[in-house]
Amino acid sequence: MAMTSLFGNLFLAIQERLQTIPRLSFIDHEYGQLEYYDRENGKPPVTFPCVLIDIDQATFTDNSDNGQLGNCIVILRLGFPPYSATSQNTPQAYKEKALEFYEIETDIHNALQGWCPGDEYNVLDRKSAMTERREDFIRVRQIRYSTGFDDYTTSKTWTKVAATPNITGEYL
Repeated sequence: MAMTSLFGNLFLAIQERLQTIPRLSFIDHEYGQLEYYDRENGKPPVTFPCVLIDIDQATFTDNSDNGQLGNCIVILRLGFPPYSATSQNTPQAYKEKALEFYEIETDIHNALQGWCPGDEYNVLDRKSAMTERREDFIRVRQIRYSTGFDDYTTSKTWTKVAATPNITGEYL
């Protein structure tokens, strides 16, 4: 069932698209899960690798009929378990396993770059990728995509009414 909210539909479309990536264990809306630790086990309430999705920095310009054109940034936070060694002395197989987060990031990018989440949206376009600095050794990569959209949810509904012609020939 489609929502009336453009942001809600955008989230659901991205979540569904990311579900096609088998290496991801958890896909959710961003609620700060990676900053919250369960007191019993000292871990965030996610399974790794995870993707947390947020929609941010929306800007709007007015259009005709009370509609608007919008642009927003989709922020993906990719969470991975504490990283392993990648030094020159580490065996190649262990280094590749430790760097697997880059492979998953590539899978996500291949799924989203240039993909259109629906008729109301423009394609997603990656704008940046960065590593968050953390004290807990959880690896968090942040990828930002932009998209535009048409919002006509508040447009006026016009009703056509047939005109009654004056056929008497008299001028009013």
